[in-house]
Amino acid sequence: RADVWIIGMHPGILSHMPVPRPDCRLVLTGPGVTVSTKADMVSAMDETGELVICYAGPVTEARGMSVIADWAGSYQGPPAILHLMGQADEAGARLIDGVVERAAQRGLRVVRHGWVVHSTVIEILGSGHIGICLIDPDVLNYRYAYPIKVGEYMSQGVIPVATDGQGVRSLIRHGENGFVARFDNVAFAAIMTEAVTAVADAAKRKTIVANAVQTVAGRHWNEVNERLIADLKTALLVEP
Repeated sequence: RADVWIIGMHPGILSHMPVPRPDCRLVLTGPGVTVSTKADMVSAMDETGELVICYAGPVTEARGMSVIADWAGSYQGPPAILHLMGQADEAGARLIDGVVERAAQRGLRVVRHGWVVHSTVIEILGSGHIGICLIDPDVLNYRYAYPIKVGEYMSQGVIPVATDGQGVRSLIRHGENGFVARFDNVAFAAIMTEAVTAVADAAKRKTIVANAVQTVAGRHWNEVNERLIADLKTALLVEP
């Protein structure tokens, strides 16, 4: 019976929803991002020479911790640190804590921060090179979601590696502004190797980061919200 539907994910989700009334108006919106304050969007290796890999979000199986744990335990690459920023459930904590020692032996330091405030997430992303977003595509809303973390990675100059799905594909062009992986161990490990190789190539990293930042230009939260309010007023026939 609604007069207006607000769709905050890929419009393909409509194929799974009831048919709206003929006079119902649809308002489509997308994710917002945090304005970056970085002077140089391409993060150099810090004094430790480590590759900085970030994950922001719940540390749970549905958010890919079994896949990430499998990759971390068999890590092959330059010295690196993996920042996991988010509340862990029992299963997620067990998966990650079970590979910390093995990953360290292979040159990957795993740091589980727990829940942190958003400003701290942005601060850590400020030194990041690769950002991970793995979500189970068998969960319907994940399949069509525009993951906020992908936009945040891009806005902070961090190259995203994300699960394949309609929402993700509308943000990421594989190899151009990020990388897209299937939600399985082998595929994710292969795409992470591709991303690590891209980061090691300074010119390629600069190009991918520039493309990523451009992708989310004009998507700062204030701009997204202003457009949403204007679209709602139009849909409801409210005079500006």
